[in-house]
Amino acid sequence: MKKLSKYISVVLFSTTLLNITAPVVTETVDAATIHTVFEKSKQSSISQDEPVENRLAAEDVDAVVEVLKSEYPDLSEDYLREIVNNQRHGNYSLPSESQPSSTRARSAMFSKSNWKGITVSQMGAAIDAAIIGASGGAASLGVKFAIKKIGKKAAKKVIVKAIQAIVGGAAGKVTSTVVGKALDYAGSPGYYIAKYWDAHDKYPKNGRINF
Repeated sequence: MKKLSKYISVVLFSTTLLNITAPVVTETVDAATIHTVFEKSKQSSISQDEPVENRLAAEDVDAVVEVLKSEYPDLSEDYLREIVNNQRHGNYSLPSESQPSSTRARSAMFSKSNWKGITVSQMGAAIDAAIIGASGGAASLGVKFAIKKIGKKAAKKVIVKAIQAIVGGAAGKVTSTVVGKALDYAGSPGYYIAKYWDAHDKYPKNGRINF
């Protein structure tokens, strides 16, 4: 009888101890799990906020220039190459205005020479070049492939970076909604944004973005 009482006492003590310690162990595990998830989430946020840099290799410059030439034939090859090379070195501002590459373009540029601002083609080419540059390789596949490769969120960052470098504080005039539509546009996002801006600036639809 004494042995039975002692056995029952041991069982009751063990059960009580288990009930006390189990929540502590569970809470410790849960806390560790939460901490791990939080750290992963924090690391993910940090990586998402990192700037998107130009990853274009020197040997891919000519391929990008060819892509841009097909979209912006009024800009000279040398001018487009200067845009691409400058961006490779972190300079997203526009070079001095290029010489037109055809008689038609020369006439158009002359008729607009009294208007202050940069041309639609200059702005469009700079934006497209920035997106392609951020994607790195396969430059000859063009800007739409580049958007798919880096994702729309990164592409938006690149566009904002390029516009800010070109126009400074006036970049705020291009809203995130416009940028989003440009990325969904079937053609060049740079051209879409530049044309939109030209249509809504001080001197609408004159082929230049006026400030």
